[in-house]
Amino acid sequence: VLRDGRLVYEWYRPGVNATDPQSSWSMAKSVVSLLVGQAIARGELREDDRLVALLPELAGAGDYDRITVGQLLDMASGIDVSENYRAYWPFTGTARMYLTRDLAGFVRAHRRMHFTPGSAGDYRSIDTQLLGMALARVTGRALADLLAERLWHPMGAESAATWNLDRPGGIEKAFCCLNAAARDFARIGQQVLLAAQGQGVVPAAWLARIARPAPHAVDGWG
Repeated sequence: VLRDGRLVYEWYRPGVNATDPQSSWSMAKSVVSLLVGQAIARGELREDDRLVALLPELAGAGDYDRITVGQLLDMASGIDVSENYRAYWPFTGTARMYLTRDLAGFVRAHRRMHFTPGSAGDYRSIDTQLLGMALARVTGRALADLLAERLWHPMGAESAATWNLDRPGGIEKAFCCLNAAARDFARIGQQVLLAAQGQGVVPAAWLARIARPAPHAVDGWG
């Protein structure tokens, strides 16, 4: 627990210490959002950019071609990749995306839609995966390198982090799988608090953007 930027409470289960990396799972989605916000502030990306303009190899699939960066951020893309974690269905939806050794091939093979982009909200990990891939493409940098340069080092992280890849030398699983010490995860939260004061590495305008309710409820949430 941090208070006013200072560590005031800390607990780990037996066998775990302060420097051990913990898996973010879907907290990584929020980190990708912060990196997208930085890229927008730098003029590298816009919310109304079409996904297929950034990743042209995905074009030619009807309504899929209409998906924008903003819709991916709002979980409103409409891409039909179910948010499945069931152990007995390991080759379906997000479970398959987690296991694949070819994320680029996976997103190409999964362009079927279950609603028109922007017409509804639905929590889908593939939306964040596509954001991460688009961000890497427009900046010419791997997602992990962007994290190091634009967030990790500037915020004064005390431990190294890693981001799981689909295969050795492959691409990051942007929707999950950032591994870091708990203190450094707390530092990310501190950067969001600092943004409210116009400080730190997260643009204040981006904090205002992500504080606005999405146009459509996502799984019942505003």
